[in-house]
Amino acid sequence: MTDADLLAKITSQSVSQETLEVMGAAIRNRKIVSGYLFSNVGYVRNRDAIPPQAADMLIQLEGVNTAVVYGITDQLISFSSRNKDLRLNIGQAMEEAFGEIGEAGGHSGMGAANIPPLSVFSMARNKDDLLDLIIDPILHRFMEIVGVEEEEPNEV
Repeated sequence: MTDADLLAKITSQSVSQETLEVMGAAIRNRKIVSGYLFSNVGYVRNRDAIPPQAADMLIQLEGVNTAVVYGITDQLISFSSRNKDLRLNIGQAMEEAFGEIGEAGGHSGMGAANIPPLSVFSMARNKDDLLDLIIDPILHRFMEIVGVEEEEPNEV
């Protein structure tokens, strides 16, 4: 194996089928409100499949200053966020919005949160419907903290 081949193997990451499907869902389900992009990737079997890469990719869209990608697993609701608005520390916003009900934090450009649903949630058969039921008040709290006014999202 040549040095170039070895370097190519080291620098190119393999992507699981589930991660690819989650990335597709993040693109399809995006909604933009006042420069904030929110994307529900639905139910995923593996928390690691809610990729920071989806937030990294979506933050690049024109007109988007902050991207928040979220989904639900059997154990928790997981959020990954990216921010390029200098007035906002996304890690602090995630901590303020979700720190009392889960683990949250980050820094000015990146944030994450994991919220453990009540144990009864793990018994729900349709995780996507469950996420649809509980996500509105959770996102509303985040939007209040970052100062986004309620308006109709732009479905792209």
